Amino acid sequence: MLSNLSIAKKLGAGFGLIIAIICILVYVARHGFTEVDNSVKWNIHTYQTIDGANNLLISLTNIETGMRGFALSGQDDFLEPYNAGKTAFEQTWTKLKNLTSDNPTQQTRLDELKATQMKWLSEDIERSIQLRRAVVQGASSMDDMVQRIIDRQDKAKMDKMDKMRKIIADFSNDESKLLGVRNEAMQSAEQVAIWTLIGGGILAALAAIVIAFSLSVSIKRRLNDAIQVAQGIAAGRLDTQIRSTGEDEIGSLLKAFNAMQQRLREMISEIKGGAEQLLTAARDISNTSEQLAVAARDQSSSASSMAATVEELTVSISHVSTSANEAHGISTDSGKRSVEGGNVIKQTLDSMTQIAGTVQSSAEQISELDRHADQITSIVNVISEIAEQTNLLALNAAIEAARAGDQGRGFAVVADEVRLLAQRTGKSTQEIADMIKKIQASTQDAVSSMNVGVTQVNQGVELAHSASQAIDEIRGGSDRIISVVDQISMALREQSAASQDVARSVERIAQMAETNSHSIESASRNASSIQHLAQSLDKQVAQFRL
Repeated sequence: MLSNLSIAKKLGAGFGLIIAIICILVYVARHGFTEVDNSVKWNIHTYQTIDGANNLLISLTNIETGMRGFALSGQDDFLEPYNAGKTAFEQTWTKLKNLTSDNPTQQTRLDELKATQMKWLSEDIERSIQLRRAVVQGASSMDDMVQRIIDRQDKAKMDKMDKMRKIIADFSNDESKLLGVRNEAMQSAEQVAIWTLIGGGILAALAAIVIAFSLSVSIKRRLNDAIQVAQGIAAGRLDTQIRSTGEDEIGSLLKAFNAMQQRLREMISEIKGGAEQLLTAARDISNTSEQLAVAARDQSSSASSMAATVEELTVSISHVSTSANEAHGISTDSGKRSVEGGNVIKQTLDSMTQIAGTVQSSAEQISELDRHADQITSIVNVISEIAEQTNLLALNAAIEAARAGDQGRGFAVVADEVRLLAQRTGKSTQEIADMIKKIQASTQDAVSSMNVGVTQVNQGVELAHSASQAIDEIRGGSDRIISVVDQISMALREQSAASQDVARSVERIAQMAETNSHSIESASRNASSIQHLAQSLDKQVAQFRL
């Protein structure tokens, strides 16, 4: 039953019992001391009463002494004890009357004493004083007064004074008896209080010892069980059987230890399984990280090669752009020359008189045009070769982008655009070549016509018209060549910008690949650290006995 009470309730019950015993002791002691105090007060009251009775007797003696002194001397000064005795008797009697107000017997004695004293004063004392005054006044002799006083005092001694002494003696004896009874009651109360304190103190001490011993034994035994359980858990023994009895704090502590041990057992089991899984995962991560590191190094190497290839492609595109600019200048010159040829033909038509010189000049101009056409043919061949090289570079870039996988996908798109531009450039140069061939054929015909001579002036006029038309066609062809060359230049500029973007992208890809390589190497080292930690955790968990 006690094991179901909390420690606070057990201690409260034990100390409550001790406090109850102490309270009883205090009450009994207080009651005893109150009795003693009351007895002391009553003793003081009794002493005051006895002292008052003695004072009454003294007052009566003083009255009698004063009366005798006055009777012998006849002087009023000797009446002072008489007057003082009367006053003292009245005061003392009144005081005793108040002190014995709770005692009817003593009140009766005091009333009887008062009546006797009044009668004694009036019949004996005051009468003797009157006799002495009569002697002083000469109304009586001294001998008669003395004889009367002696006679009356003997009778008063038998009647009144003895009676008052007896009343006072009885009064004092009763108070003395009360004093003895009260002293006995005081001693009895004192003894009861002392023995009650001694017995109660011994009982309280025994109760405290028994309660302290029983509580300490119970608490110590069960606390030792809790300490052994805690030490076992601290040592890694999680298979200890914990017996939790009682509903007090120690029982709750043992139940909490049991729940904690069960939870720790589950946690350690989970940690052990997790450590094994972590160790396996760390090994897999370490192996994967090594493979990724190798792949990242290969990727970084491929990205570096791709960057070099794109750089070469950019240089080639710059060269093609420069050649296209030169072709644009030549085409512009050809256009201007064709305009001039048209003007010459118009002049020939306007001035037939100068046809020979004009024809000759036209022949020279046509020859010059033939040479320019040859130059244009050379330039067109160069552009065609550049377009073929660009196409080959685009194919190589596409192959490298395909090798790069997802990271080279953007570069593959750019390579396809470059290849398309190269194909368009080749097609345009082919058209220019065809046009140049036509121009060369026309110029050759013109040269042949000029060789016919002046004899064929009429035919020359017609040929001039034909030449004018041919010049117009040449001018149109030159314009088309300029347009095509402008398109080629623009496309090459776009290709150059795109190739530079591709170069920067490839450079970033290379940097990212190198960064990835470092990150993967760091991840590999971290995976190795995790593997070591998992092994250490597995060793630590293995110390627990489940």
